[in-house]
Amino acid sequence: MKPAAVRSGGRHREAISFCWEAPPEDSNRVDNYTVLREIRDSSDTIRTVAVYGIPRDVGCYFDPIEHVEAPPERTYKNVYYRIFATDTVGEPGDTSDAACFVLAAPPSLVSPHEGDTLTPEAFQWRVAGFGDSYDTYMELFREDSLLWRSDTLRDIFGGLDDFGNHEMRLPDSLSPLPSGSYAWAVFLDVSVGKYPSSIRVGAFHVR
Repeated sequence: MKPAAVRSGGRHREAISFCWEAPPEDSNRVDNYTVLREIRDSSDTIRTVAVYGIPRDVGCYFDPIEHVEAPPERTYKNVYYRIFATDTVGEPGDTSDAACFVLAAPPSLVSPHEGDTLTPEAFQWRVAGFGDSYDTYMELFREDSLLWRSDTLRDIFGGLDDFGNHEMRLPDSLSPLPSGSYAWAVFLDVSVGKYPSSIRVGAFHVR
């Protein structure tokens, strides 16, 4: 399970991605899958959302983080997923054990700003400290194509009162960017506990 930038509805969105293996088939084939998302809120109430009718030939799912609500700065949220298959006569199979994705508060994009029209010389972002070290990197997209993934930057301090300011410059092979619309995604992996991770996506235009 990991964060991903997924293009949908003409733009890139922040998502939690995961895959599964098909169950053994008996006399009836799998027809579709149902994914269950479970979140426990501050009052210990469990909220379950079901996504029905995922085709049998789909082995991965991308759950938009906007449906989960990212946690505030310096905090985490546990998101649990389970899945079951339904066969061609409408009988559901066993539900899987829960798998936990630990969603961290996302980084903040500094430059370019959402919707800017410019040729960025550098990409800048900020991470609120989590009290432990973390890794961060970025990806650059044009429509469905991944143009570039940066090197990974490591912050070994990450104090609770610190902010990590990061900058990544385009490689010479991509500069200057041709005119058009682009998306960029910043990823965050925190080195604590169950390794929380997160993503923030932005967009800009080049004349």
